[in-house]
Amino acid sequence: MATVDEATQKFIQNLQEKTGVSLEKWIERVKASGHTKHKEIVNWLKTEKELTHGYANLIALHVIDPNRGTNSAEELVAGIFVGNKEPFRPAYDTLIRVIKTFGKDLEIAPKKTYVSVRRKKQFVTLEPKSSRLDVCINLGQVPGTDRLEVVPNAGMMPSHRVRVLEPSEVDKELIAWLKAGYDRS
Repeated sequence: MATVDEATQKFIQNLQEKTGVSLEKWIERVKASGHTKHKEIVNWLKTEKELTHGYANLIALHVIDPNRGTNSAEELVAGIFVGNKEPFRPAYDTLIRVIKTFGKDLEIAPKKTYVSVRRKKQFVTLEPKSSRLDVCINLGQVPGTDRLEVVPNAGMMPSHRVRVLEPSEVDKELIAWLKAGYDRS
């Protein structure tokens, strides 16, 4: 599966192929239109320029944040593990190494405060906190344990959470839960 950066680049390439106009030219057009808010831009592109929502949203995001997409996935991950969250980076690295062994159909997508891991759908998020690394897994209706906490609002992602402090806690039990989340996604 393509990485987020590769997928975005392909989407930008498809925009130009489908419309005959580059992302840069679309950004210029939006700026000339005078629209400055995300929703205004999306609506204008959809109604006046007849773009699909996906392309309109892509353009709007780049108009509002010109530096969007300039950070690599590694830079985003590094930004998540700063300050008091830095001690949990080794546990994160161990988790990612393990998760990558599940299959080649994974997408690892760093966000501002956490990392999403998807197959067909998201099955785990890895989010450092000031005192731990939360490993949140979509396991459905699996009963909780002392270690595997059921997250309130059952039925929403994630369904369960495991709090991890160090790489040694990425043991057979946690790996089995992660694999179960992968298998059901």
